[in-house]
Amino acid sequence: MISSIRQITISSMEERGTNLLREVVAGIALFLSLSYIFIVNPTILAESGIPAGAAFFATVVTSAAFTIWMGVYSKLPFAVAPGLESSSFFVFVVVVSLGFSWQQALGLVFWSGILCVLLTLIPIRPKIIDAIPEGLRAAITASVGIFVLVIGLVVTDVLTFENGLLTGIGEFANPKLVLLVLGLVISVVLAWKPLRFPAGMLIAIIICSIVARPLGIVADTPAAEPEQFTQAIGRLDIFIIFTDPRAWAALLIFFMIDFYGSIGKFIGLTRGTNLADIPEIKDPKAALYVDSLGTVGGSLMGTSTIITFVESSIAIKQGGRTGLVAVVAGVLMLLSLMFAPLVQLVPVAAVGGVLVFVGLLLQPTTELIDAAYGTKDPGSRLDYFDLIIIVVMGAIAFLTFSLDKSMLFGFVAYSLKQAVVNKGRVNPYLLGSTVALGVALGFQYLWI
Repeated sequence: MISSIRQITISSMEERGTNLLREVVAGIALFLSLSYIFIVNPTILAESGIPAGAAFFATVVTSAAFTIWMGVYSKLPFAVAPGLESSSFFVFVVVVSLGFSWQQALGLVFWSGILCVLLTLIPIRPKIIDAIPEGLRAAITASVGIFVLVIGLVVTDVLTFENGLLTGIGEFANPKLVLLVLGLVISVVLAWKPLRFPAGMLIAIIICSIVARPLGIVADTPAAEPEQFTQAIGRLDIFIIFTDPRAWAALLIFFMIDFYGSIGKFIGLTRGTNLADIPEIKDPKAALYVDSLGTVGGSLMGTSTIITFVESSIAIKQGGRTGLVAVVAGVLMLLSLMFAPLVQLVPVAAVGGVLVFVGLLLQPTTELIDAAYGTKDPGSRLDYFDLIIIVVMGAIAFLTFSLDKSMLFGFVAYSLKQAVVNKGRVNPYLLGSTVALGVALGFQYLWI
């Protein structure tokens, strides 16, 4: 490993026009920008019954190990960690709505990671992703963002759902609403371009946690005690897919969040930089392995789907260009283990504003504006049909508190569009994805 790191620091830095100091600074900025996840993720996962200490340990160790491996193996400045979209789906849909245990939910995460690894090995993954129209990719991203935003509104009692349907709006005198607005405002202000503070969301969570006490909002998350650290390791139930057909719909959603997001992030994060043309981005197989195996490793440790974080863009904007950035960030992640007591001090409502902010960040704003105004810019890739599908998919995610129905609508819509435009011919990979999602969703409702 030491020789691999040495290779990164010498040849890659010269080749990509950077230096040691710039890489280290970018790694520190990357760590600060996503450090909020080490508080938010355990706080959310604890709602499913996973011991808070176990969720904290799994989040930190898995993120650190696979971020370091991302740097060493793929030589790219990307960090990986549990995604809020998958963690929210894990808790509020798979465990709370569908009634699976957290051990069974971890089993579904495990199989989704295995599926990603297999499709990367074949290799069929790029073909499936290439078959997804640009508009559908934007719609999936927007729907995931809306889902995360809704979680922020749910944990602050702004919205209430029952049996998968929106049932009402909470009281506006609710003190949790103060935390929602405060967290959102702080996150937005500190992310404002002139400031661009890398730890803005972490600061928002800390301030909201302090303000929560005089408002009478107390954290109900158990203490993240060191003796709990290993209590979720190996506790997953991998046999659930053989005993409950409903599990397949949830498995496919976990899979799609991980599968379709990774290559898009690799391309999007490096677009406009000298990384865009390097072999590791043109054929990101090494990075895909890390991303996929991270999900498998995370499920074994006790956390939800591991994804490549968009906060990696902060490191790239700081001038980070090599895997040394990820190695520095990963080492700093390990040091976060000493902050376990902080998890107990954070009410879940204190992360509501950050969840809403993350949901807004996931919206493909530029593409939506281009589609809405019919921009003639050659770079504009979406049209009115895409805009309609994005809006409808977002509305379904919002009103039904689910991603499966939203995604199925999108896949069916674009399959029908291809069939009409191409006189009955539909890309087999797009059609296969549509059928698989439809069958899985059908299983879920047939066996409720």
